[in-house]
Amino acid sequence: METNWMPTGIFEEEVVLLIGDYKKKAYKRTKSRPALVDAVLFSKKEHVFAKKCFSTRAKFDDRQKEHDIVVESLTSRNKDPEMWISIDGIVLIHIRNLQWKFRGNQTVLVDKQPVQVFWDVHSWLFCAPGSTHGLFIFKPGTAEADSDKEESSRCYTYLNH
Repeated sequence: METNWMPTGIFEEEVVLLIGDYKKKAYKRTKSRPALVDAVLFSKKEHVFAKKCFSTRAKFDDRQKEHDIVVESLTSRNKDPEMWISIDGIVLIHIRNLQWKFRGNQTVLVDKQPVQVFWDVHSWLFCAPGSTHGLFIFKPGTAEADSDKEESSRCYTYLNH
């Protein structure tokens, strides 16, 4: 038996909140019309189990194209751990001595727009292999811009690798 959960918020016969990707079914079942304003992706979260390399696609802004994100790591016991984060085939972050820099952040430019990249890979290095994850957050804008204005409709991409 298949069930499709679609948490939906309706106000004055208009769908104002829809969680999931069953738009047409939600409109049909609730006999409501779509919102007049397009939806905004607030965050994307992925859980992936991999050893050395992970890739995904994400948008940092509703107006921009999707970008290819690749996280590669070298954590073998014979070498000092390293990690690379590439966007659209360009290595933007290379962390050497990862055993000392397992948590950090850096602002990079993607299509001439700043994106803050945060990482926490402590578990990769110091917990049992295969049972751990790394956390990566890609946040459009700069820290200075965030403190100057109120939160806007930015997209946050969370990767649990």
